[in-house]
Amino acid sequence: MPGRRFTGRSAMFGAVTLLTACAPASMPPPSAGVPPVTPVAETQAMQAELQARWPTIRQMACFSSKAYETDSGGANGPTEAECPAPMFAGFDVQLRDVSWTDGAGRAHSTQYLVATNATEQVIAVRGTNTDDDKRIDLQINKSWDAKLQVSVHSGFQLYAQVIYRDLHDRNLLQPGHQIVLTGHSLGGAVALLLGLYLYVDHPDDRTIAGVYTFGQPRVFDNFGTTSWPKFADRVLRMVDCDDIVPTVPTGDDLVNSAFAGTYFGNREGAEYQHLGRQLILLDYGQYWVPRSIDLFRPRKLLVDQTLEVIFAKQQIDHAIAKYIYRVQALKTQGQLMRATNPANRLQQVCSQVAPGS
Repeated sequence: MPGRRFTGRSAMFGAVTLLTACAPASMPPPSAGVPPVTPVAETQAMQAELQARWPTIRQMACFSSKAYETDSGGANGPTEAECPAPMFAGFDVQLRDVSWTDGAGRAHSTQYLVATNATEQVIAVRGTNTDDDKRIDLQINKSWDAKLQVSVHSGFQLYAQVIYRDLHDRNLLQPGHQIVLTGHSLGGAVALLLGLYLYVDHPDDRTIAGVYTFGQPRVFDNFGTTSWPKFADRVLRMVDCDDIVPTVPTGDDLVNSAFAGTYFGNREGAEYQHLGRQLILLDYGQYWVPRSIDLFRPRKLLVDQTLEVIFAKQQIDHAIAKYIYRVQALKTQGQLMRATNPANRLQQVCSQVAPGS
C-alpha cells in the first residue's frame, strides 16, 4: 500500500504503534472555548513571515511527496492537481535507492531524491513506505551519535548515516549550492538528522538554507534539542493539527512509554523532544506559529480520532496528501488570513480529517 497516502493496513499498523507511545491527556483549562488574548502585532508578524515563506513550504511539500515515486514516470508521486509540473521546473531530479546489509546480515533499503538547479539543491527523503521502514520507526531506543555527540533515535540515525555516506561517496553535493532538506514522516526525521550532519561539516557558512518537515516524529533527547540553537532557526516543522505522529515517541522503551509513563507519571515524556520551529496547520487555511514551543494536543483524543478514521477507511491526517491540501489552503486569493491562536479551543479550529484527495 502506498506510503504517501498512509491508508488501510499501513495506517492501522501506525496507529497501533503510536498507541504504545501515548501518555495520558490532562483536562482542558476552565476557559476552554474562550480565545486567548493575543496582541495584533504578533499575529501580523506571523502572517507576514508565512506570506514570504509559503511558496517554499508548498514546494517542499511537493518534493517530500515526490520522494515516494517508484519510477521515472512518477508512479506513487504527487498528482498534477497537488503539485503542477512547473513547480519542479529547472530542477534535475535524481531518485536514489540505497540498499545495504547490516552486521547481522539483514537487508535494508531506503530512497531519497536530489533535485539540483543553478543555485540550489533539494534533498528529500521518503517516509514510511515498506515493512523495513516500519521496523525502523519502531527502533526507538536512543543511540549515541559520534558525529553530533548526542543521543538520537537509533532507527532514524541508521537511515541518515546511510544517505550521508551515499551523498559523499557519489559526489552528489554541488559546491557553492545552497542545500534545502525536506521529508514527510520518517523522511522528515531523517532529513533533520541529515541536515545536522551537513551543518556540523560547515557550521560557519549558509550552505544549509533550511529544513522543512511534514508530520515529523521526534528525533532527539533533551540535550540534542538544545545543542544547536542557530541551526534550529533554520528548521520549520509543519504539523497537521490532527496528526498524532509529531507527538511521538515519548520515551525510548515501548513498554515504559505505554504503561509506566501512562499510569505512574510521564517519566519518559521528557526524553524525546522536538528541535526547531513549528507551523500548526488548522482548518480552512487557519494556522498558528508557536515558535519553538509545542502546542498541547491531547494524545488520547488524537488516538481515538485516528482509529475512527481508519475504521471508516479514510485517509488519516498524517498522509502527505493531507499536508499538501492544508498547505495549499493557507493561501486564499493570494493572501493569508491572520494567524489563529488555537489555545483553549483546538477542537473548534481542527476538524477530525482534513478534506482533500
